[in-house]
Amino acid sequence: MNVTQALIDGLVWSVLWVIVIAVAAWKFPQQLVHDYPEELQKVVHLPPVDKEKYRLFIVPAIVVIIGFLFFSVLRTYSTAEVAIWVLILHAFILGMVWNVFDLLIMDWLLFCTIQPKFMVLPGSEGHPAYKDYRFHFIGFLKGCAYSAVGAAICGGICFGILKFFVW
Repeated sequence: MNVTQALIDGLVWSVLWVIVIAVAAWKFPQQLVHDYPEELQKVVHLPPVDKEKYRLFIVPAIVVIIGFLFFSVLRTYSTAEVAIWVLILHAFILGMVWNVFDLLIMDWLLFCTIQPKFMVLPGSEGHPAYKDYRFHFIGFLKGCAYSAVGAAICGGICFGILKFFVW
C-alpha cells in the first residue's frame, strides 16, 4: 500500500475539484444552489442556466476528475500485483483527502468564515445560513459514504483491469 502516493494524488484530486467548483460557481451558480443550506436556497432567485454551455463544461470536467482517480490507482499499482482491498483503500484515501479538504478549506474556512464574493449568491449577502457549520459537517458525513462506495467501484474496476490486462 503506497499511502504517500495516495495522499499526494488526493491533494492533486482536491485541486482538480476546486478548479471545477470555482468555475461552476463563477459561470453557473444556478447549478450549485442545491449544495447551499435550504435557508439560502429560499432567498436566492437566479436566472436559468444555459444547459448546453453547462454540459460542455461539466462533462469534460467530470471525465477528468473520474479519470484521474482511475489513473492514480492504475499507475500506482501497475508494477506489482496487490490485493483488491489495497486498490479500494487507495481510492478511498483520495476521496477522503478531498472530503476533508472540502470540509475544512472550502466549506468552513471559505464558505462559512471568509465568504469570498464568488461563493455568495446574489440576494443572500450577510445571511446567517452562511455560518451553518453543522450543514457542512453533515455533507462531510455523506461524502464519507460516497467515498466508500466510489472507492469500492473504482477499486473493483481497477482490479479487473490490472488482473486481466497488466499483471
